[in-house]
Amino acid sequence: MIDQDTRTVFGYFILLLSAIAFGIAIGYEQYYLAALSIVGGLILWLAYISVAGVALRGQLGSILILFGLMLSIPVFLLFAVEQDMWGGYHIKPDGATLALVMLFLTIAPGMILRYNSKRLAPVSTTTIVPKQQPPAPQPTVKPTPAEAPAPPYTGLAMGTYGEDYEYYYDPEMMAAFYENYEEEEEEEEED
Repeated sequence: MIDQDTRTVFGYFILLLSAIAFGIAIGYEQYYLAALSIVGGLILWLAYISVAGVALRGQLGSILILFGLMLSIPVFLLFAVEQDMWGGYHIKPDGATLALVMLFLTIAPGMILRYNSKRLAPVSTTTIVPKQQPPAPQPTVKPTPAEAPAPPYTGLAMGTYGEDYEYYYDPEMMAAFYENYEEEEEEEEED
């Protein structure tokens, strides 16, 4: 049995041959043959991926967009460009409109498929929860009566902290705060 990757590569080989035939036909100014090579290659490729059971991972929309662009080129050159007897080229509005409609009708399904493949991308169902370490034990500091902590603050005018809020008193932080406060007052008095 042929594995999935080999079947996928063979399918892309079909598309590559179609694109090469398109380039050769455009080079020889055989625009009908160029359009037929694009449409025929795309139909053959779609039939192959259906029969072979090739799993596409979002490439179908991109391939339809690319081949839609390639298909609109020979349609535009066939029906929209006209050469006059002096060698100049003119664009016919009817043919240009036909090429734009063909471009829209081939790109729209590709854009829809690309959007749906991105939106419906598989999402991991496993949740990553970091291991929680137990809190480090707090050193017990027996405050002197002058440093006794104030009772916990129960809330603000706009709301309350709730039961999960705990008040922690850090004597070193308070001493540093008051020390800086006193230094600022002394500097202001000196000025």
